[in-house]
Formats: sequence, C-alpha cells, structure tokens
Amino acid sequence: MAFGAGHTFSTDISFSQDTLLEITPDDVCHWMNFRAFGDANPAEDAKPVNARASTLEYAKKAISSFMPRRTVPWGPIRNEGNPTRSETVNAVIKKVKRCEVRREGVQSAARRPIEYGEFLNLLDQVHTGNGKGSLKYLVCAVLTMQWHLIARIDDMMKLKFDSFSCSIHHPGSLICQLRWSKNISEERDAPEQIVLGSMDPRLCALLNLAIHVEMTDKAALSPFVFGNPQDGDRVVRRFLQDVFEGTDFHKLKAGNLGTHSMRKGAATYGSRTGLPKDYVNRRGRWRTRKSVVDVYIDNTQPYPDAIAAGVLAGPLGPCCYVLKDGVQVVTNDLLVKHVGPALKEAVGEEMARVLALPLLWAALVPRGSFDYEIIPAALKRRIIQAYLGVGGKEDVNVVERVPIHVVGDGAQLQLVEVHDNAGENGVLDRQNGGLTADSTRKEFASIHSQLFSLQRQTANLLNEILRSRTERQRENQKILAVIRRIALQPVVRTIHPRSSANGGGDGVEEEGSVVLPRAMLSKRPKDLYELWGEYEFGLNGLKPAKEFTAAERGANKFAYSRRKVFWDVVSAFVRTGFTSDVAIDKIYAAYGRQLSVTRILAALRTDKHQGGHPSLRL
Repeated sequence: MAFGAGHTFSTDISFSQDTLLEITPDDVCHWMNFRAFGDANPAEDAKPVNARASTLEYAKKAISSFMPRRTVPWGPIRNEGNPTRSETVNAVIKKVKRCEVRREGVQSAARRPIEYGEFLNLLDQVHTGNGKGSLKYLVCAVLTMQWHLIARIDDMMKLKFDSFSCSIHHPGSLICQLRWSKNISEERDAPEQIVLGSMDPRLCALLNLAIHVEMTDKAALSPFVFGNPQDGDRVVRRFLQDVFEGTDFHKLKAGNLGTHSMRKGAATYGSRTGLPKDYVNRRGRWRTRKSVVDVYIDNTQPYPDAIAAGVLAGPLGPCCYVLKDGVQVVTNDLLVKHVGPALKEAVGEEMARVLALPLLWAALVPRGSFDYEIIPAALKRRIIQAYLGVGGKEDVNVVERVPIHVVGDGAQLQLVEVHDNAGENGVLDRQNGGLTADSTRKEFASIHSQLFSLQRQTANLLNEILRSRTERQRENQKILAVIRRIALQPVVRTIHPRSSANGGGDGVEEEGSVVLPRAMLSKRPKDLYELWGEYEFGLNGLKPAKEFTAAERGANKFAYSRRKVFWDVVSAFVRTGFTSDVAIDKIYAAYGRQLSVTRILAALRTDKHQGGHPSLRL
C-alpha cells in the first residue's frame, strides 16, 4: 500500500474492504518488480539483484492473506478475485527464478544440507568444546536426536520427556512421538517412531540423551528434555555458529550451514544410502497430500520407520545394549539408583533402566578405545565407584553392544540380533567359522535382498500368468463369436429326391443321378443380412443368386432387378477389403435400421441415379 500511495503508513492502520478490492495484479507486479529489480517496469535485460524468488513468494502469500476474495482466482475478464492468484504475478516470480538459475540474481542465504563427514566433524568439535561445561552435552544430545528423527531444532526444543516410552516388543529401544512440530496439526499426524542405539558412540542418540540428562543439574530439570522451550534454540544456534566459524571445522563444500542443515543432511544421507523416498518422508513427518484412504491407514508404520532409523545410525549400523549372560552384580537397583538417578527422576524406572545400560557400557570402556571422550570423566568415576561397590570388576565390561538387523515379517517388525563371535581380546576366531558383526549384517542384508527379489519375481510371474489367462479367454471369446456367426449363416444344401427303378417308389435312389438346386428367389427376406446370404449362398437349398444364368435371371426378372442394386453395393465393399457384415452395417447406418428391406432397396435405386449415397461411395 505504501508503494502505491507514495508514502508510508503507520503499522496499526487498517484499510477498508473497498480499498483492498481496488488492488489489481498490475499493482502487485509493479511492487514485485521494484522489490526485485529496483524498477517498477524493468527492462528485458534487468537482473533481480535486490530480492530472491522465495522472498517474493512469501510476500505473495502475505498479501493474499489480506485480500477479501483470497480463495477466488483472479478473473481477467471481470477483473475481480485475488490479484496475487494471477498469471502475471506468477510470471514475475518465474522470471526471477530463471535469473537465479543462471547466477544472475541474489545469492541464496538458505542453509544447505550438511554432509555426513561434516556432521561427524561437528560432533567431534562439540565433544571437545572447552569452557562450554554441560552445554556441550546438551548440544550433542540435540544434534544426534535431531539427526536420528530428521527433525527441526524447534521440534527438539519442544520435546518432552513424556513423549518417550519403552518399546514393548523390542527391549533396548525407545518409542518417541513428536507431538509439537510444524507439520503436525492433529493427533494422528504424530506417529510412533523408534529410537535405536548406534555402533558409533558419536551418533548414538540413546547414549547422548542419557549423558545430557545425567549431566544436567536436578534443579534445572523440567518437563522439556532440552530445557527452555522458548529460546533454547538460540543457545544451540550460537554454539553451532561458533563451531562453524572456528578454524578446526572443515567444510567439504561451499554454502551456509545452520541448525536446519541437520534435517536436510539426515534426509539427504538417507536417500543417498538407498532409502526409498517414502521412508524418508515418513521418518521426517513431512506433510503429504491426503486422500480418503489415509484416514483408514494407521500412520504408525514400524518397519519403514525402523529401516530409516537403522540407516541414520551410521555406516556401522544400529545396536542395542544388553547385559552379558551370567552377570549377577548388575541389578535394577544399581542401574536406576546409582548409574542413572537423574534418569529415574526424569523418565521413570523403566526408561531409566534402558538408558542406564549405555551409560554403564561407556563408563567401562577401556581408556584409549576411542580417540575422543565418549563420557564425561566425573560421570565415569561416579558410575565406576557404584559398580565396584557391588562387587564388579573395572576391567570387565558387563554390557555389550549387539548389532541388530532390521527385517520385516509380514506386518511385524523384527530386530534380529547379530552376535559377534570375537574373543575377549577382540580377535576374530576365523578357525571356528566366526564372522564379524559387520560382515554378518551384510550377509543378513544379502539374504533378505535375495528373498525380496524372489518375492518380486514370484509376484511378476503370477501377474504374467493372470495376463496370459485373460488374453487366452479373450481369444476364446473371439473364436466362439466367429463360430456362432458362421453357424447362423445359411449354407447350400443339395436335395436328392428318392425314386424307384420302376416308378413304384420303393425308396431306392438311382445311381448316378444328380439333381441341381432350383433357381428361385425368396419372396420376403426379413433383413439385409438374409438378402446377402441369398446372393452368396442361397436360401433353403436354392441356388445362390450370383450363379444365376441369363435365363434364370429372366425368370426372376422383377425381384432380381430390384435386389441387384443392393448386391452391387455390398460386392463393391467386399472387393475393397470390407466384410459383408461391415458393408451391410454401413447401409443400415446410411438409411436407418427402422426401414424395411423394400424401402431400403427403393432408396438405393433412387440414389443410384444420383451417383449413390454420399456415405456409400468408394
């Protein structure tokens, strides 16, 4: 409005409906041109150096919300409707997009997807963040959970502890429901999604979540997992900005990075590793165009969701934390009260036991096993002291990470444990035919790939059989139709009268006697098909009309001359490649099936003197 009026307005002013109805698409185009090109009527070679197409699209959406007829497309004839919903406005935006593709517009300020190598580098920099205190553990938990769930930073800040629950069918994993998200507008839009551990401690969402909760002061614990839901994302953004601008962080490609790069990076990584687009879409909870059937399909799909979760666990694959067989010193009391007391206060005993196992494993990992710190030193000392107090040995890790392979058994999700056959010193026992977890997982994947391939081949074979059966039935129907038509056609029958040698009628036929069919035309043929059969084959054993001699034609002069015009027309069509039935159908189409045979013959004679009916000319 300020652009059209030539002066500014106060922010609290409201325009009348008549004033808004006076806005036309030309006004919107002039403003967009001025906003992007710096001129209301730019030249053909002008470049959009002031704004990008995304800025214009957002402005278009904002202007449309104030229009009185915002749901009505602009009508160029009546000049009414929503001026932003016109072809001219869209043409301006398309022109700006073309310039952006040619690098002739404003450089994009959007955050690009983070590469997997950059994400690992980022986690390393966060782990080694000196002077950040417990904040670095919060950021690690946020980043790994955001990556694992393909979520936004806002989703993480609004995440509550009551959004998590233990998986009933798969111990060692959690179920999460993101009830606060941009694309979730109703209850059924929040599916239950599985949270798995990772063989790479840096990517393990369970381990980083447990460390964050235990390192957070009990007084600072709130219903929200990551503290302040209002401006907690600003703290994470500032932390990441410091890392991105540091000299130790190495970008693999040009482009801006931010918190939204994690969501883009996780989706890109999943697609590059072979995840179907629908699986990524479900894991990321993107809004899709709904149809009626979506109301009847449960939005919780365990198998596709677990496949995506397993891929996002990294190249080493997902895992679950379990106690080794025969361990007696580790009890629920030790896990809940001593290993994870803060977890018990935040999520309850059942979930605290699941999250305490990763903590106990990390505390008992020998020093130097990894080139980075996987658990804070203070937390490690506290857990080891509690473990030694119940009779445990520090040099024996009673918790093992068991790699898992995600498979689907019908509609059920199965997490197959892939046990490692390595000895206590980590050396693989190849003499006994042992396989590493990674190779075993690959074998499982190969077997299931072959199984699914066989299932697809079987389905294709069944489809081919059904298709062949359908084609065979169609061909049989055609053959039966032809046979029925042939059976209905009249045939030539030769009648041999019986006579006796002495004229006494003893029923003995004379040898060598040949009786020719009579040359006679029927009196009243019921339709044109029967009339053509009389010409081609003869009716009731009579001689076909096409074989009449001159004398026989003279004997039937009146009927033959009136019918000959019809026979000539059909014969002409047959000689050009049409069937007799098609030719007769053309005659019926020209004169109508409601007319009698006599009237059609009369019409043919009349049209013959005028060159024939237009639709029957060849």
